[in-house]
Amino acid sequence: MEPETILQRPAEPIRDALGLRLRPALLAAGLLIGSSVLQILASLERWGPAANGWTRSDFLIEDHRFDYFFPAYPWEPIGSAAQLLGVGLLLLAAGIASFAIAVRPSGKSTSFVMPALLSVIAAAPFGLLGLHALVSGITGRPAFADAAWYVFSLLSIVGLIALAVLSARHSIAWSVASIALIGSTLIGYIVSTFAVAPAVAG
Repeated sequence: MEPETILQRPAEPIRDALGLRLRPALLAAGLLIGSSVLQILASLERWGPAANGWTRSDFLIEDHRFDYFFPAYPWEPIGSAAQLLGVGLLLLAAGIASFAIAVRPSGKSTSFVMPALLSVIAAAPFGLLGLHALVSGITGRPAFADAAWYVFSLLSIVGLIALAVLSARHSIAWSVASIALIGSTLIGYIVSTFAVAPAVAG
């Protein structure tokens, strides 16, 4: 028995259970975890002043001019929240792209085309949004115009739904993850901010 075959065997039960190639799946998982950590840090940076005492009298800390998810005029940065989110979204985009490799069955190059295409469609808006937040945070002002971002967000949602449907045949884990990631899109953020959060918090 060849050494390579022996080394590959421990990963086979995991792949059979999750429907994912182990190494790309671990890479994608690491990128998504890193993204979530940075997004949490960005949130703490954004809302930290509220816990420590907000001293400004012209605007409340809740004012949307301080939002870091999508800097748009009028916008004022708070700490490095936008930079942290920007890098986090770039990691998220890379994680989505990595799953295109993770769900591809070994030895079937033709099956890679559609997951790769859908991954690019789903990941690109996250990457652009992350770049926008990162550059905005560095320069202290919104980097790009905001009119087309909702279209990009819709593309991301369509890509994630299509990925969920496509990957359901090979990996329920990634199918569920694709649906869950819809909440991280710009439209998902708006829905959670203005619909879900008020319903939960009252």
